[in-house]
Amino acid sequence: LARSDSPKPSAKRPMRPLRGRYTWPNTGWSAPVTPLHIVNQHPHDPAAFLQGLLYDPESDTFYESTGLYGHSDLREVDIPSGTVKRKKLVDSTLFAEGLTLFNETTLIQLTWQAKKALYYDKKTLELTGTVPYIGQGWGLTTAVNQSLLYFTDGSNQIRRVHPLTLEPILPPLTVHDADNNTIKDLNEIELITFGNTTTEIWANVWLQPVVLRIDPESGLVKSYLNLSDISTEQRKSDVNNVLNGVAFDPVRNRIWLSGKRWNTLIEIRVDGVNYDPANPNASNDAAPPKDAGGGGGTADAPPVSDDGDGSMRTGVVVGLIVLGTLGVGLVA
Repeated sequence: LARSDSPKPSAKRPMRPLRGRYTWPNTGWSAPVTPLHIVNQHPHDPAAFLQGLLYDPESDTFYESTGLYGHSDLREVDIPSGTVKRKKLVDSTLFAEGLTLFNETTLIQLTWQAKKALYYDKKTLELTGTVPYIGQGWGLTTAVNQSLLYFTDGSNQIRRVHPLTLEPILPPLTVHDADNNTIKDLNEIELITFGNTTTEIWANVWLQPVVLRIDPESGLVKSYLNLSDISTEQRKSDVNNVLNGVAFDPVRNRIWLSGKRWNTLIEIRVDGVNYDPANPNASNDAAPPKDAGGGGGTADAPPVSDDGDGSMRTGVVVGLIVLGTLGVGLVA
């Protein structure tokens, strides 16, 4: 897979690509590991090649984007049964990727190589329009005040784009650790708010059993979660079944994780975020901050036009790399 990597110059020292990124997990990052606790596990469709995951407080359900050519879809999933309540198939020429909810009414789904995002009405799951963008689409999440989207493309950068045009409105964040090592292959992302004042971008890293906790202003990786045990178990049947899905409930401060073709969706509590080790029996409920992340006002209504040209690029079905000595094919 071709990926862009444009390190941002630093006064401290030039950023450099992180070495050994395919170790399991990569422990060379200059960032601490945050303790986590699995508090619930829910059934999940083991055939769903999960590319985007979000929680909708209004309906108390998950929305998922699943990938692969000929198998991609947008679906609403019941909590806690894992039952698919509704599903909208994506054109077979498209490989669906990240997913976000904008203004509580519009679901936005990226595509891997077709260079367009799909906009849906949340109530009907009907396609209302498409918006083009440059490069690949991997992960997507929305600022709390709805003023911008955070967008990953498999590089070491997070774009900050307008929700309606997907054009940049702020410079991209270059994701790096405390020693200015840049971290590539940023995949599915989610905006997490806690403590009424703190906002972070949580990001999966392709092929790594980790979730990065990223400062949305500087791109610094503050710490990361290590999901090695459960990720290793889920990958026993297929090395492509990697961790790739973060969802957040801003009303009750709940956090869920899952992955590609995982048979489970786990709810976690994280020290200092939605769990206090000194008071483990405390309530998990908390109100989100009223305004965090992004900047500016709320964007206008979503687009309703569909280009309908059908001229999507099919690209290749899978990207093959050699992982260590395994020599196996891996799907982004």
